[in-house]
Amino acid sequence: VYGADEIEIIDSYLPNAPVSNIPSVWCLGWAIQLMADADLVLVCDGYENARGCLIEVEVAKRYNIPIIYEEDC
Repeated sequence: VYGADEIEIIDSYLPNAPVSNIPSVWCLGWAIQLMADADLVLVCDGYENARGCLIEVEVAKRYNIPIIYEEDC
């Protein structure tokens, strides 16, 4: 259990992704880099409808980063 003063949110949303042939892949790479500093991953409801979120969850599982699902909060 984490107290409010112990939580730092690492927001992986990038509203202005750089120009790329496949910008969503660039953003996904950025999000995975940010996960290197995460103690846990919070997954919002509906994540299963977003390819990037599914990949982030898989990365968290494979690297043993704890996952909290919004539905469990």
